[in-house]
Amino acid sequence: MTLLLASLFIAAGLFRAVGAGVMRFPRWGGMACSGIVSVVLGISILVSWPFLTTYFIGLAIGIDLVFDGASLIGFATAIHSLPKLELKRAA
Repeated sequence: MTLLLASLFIAAGLFRAVGAGVMRFPRWGGMACSGIVSVVLGISILVSWPFLTTYFIGLAIGIDLVFDGASLIGFATAIHSLPKLELKRAA
C-alpha cells in the first residue's frame, strides 16, 4: 500500500508540474510547485519505505493537500481577475 501511495504521489506530481508548465495559465508557478512537492514526497516515501512509520505517511498526505489547496486557491483568484469576454448576441 505504501509503494502504491508513493507511485501515486510521483505520477500526480509529474502530471501537475508538466501540465502547468505546458499550459502556462495565470499563476501557473503555484501549480508547478505543488507538483514538484508531490514528486519529492513520493520519492522520499520510496527511499525510506522499509523504515517508514505511519505518521510520515499522514504528514506527507497533509503537506500535499496544503500545497494543492493553496495552488488551487491561487489559480481560482487568477481566473477570477481575468477580464470578462463579452459575447455578442444573435438578433
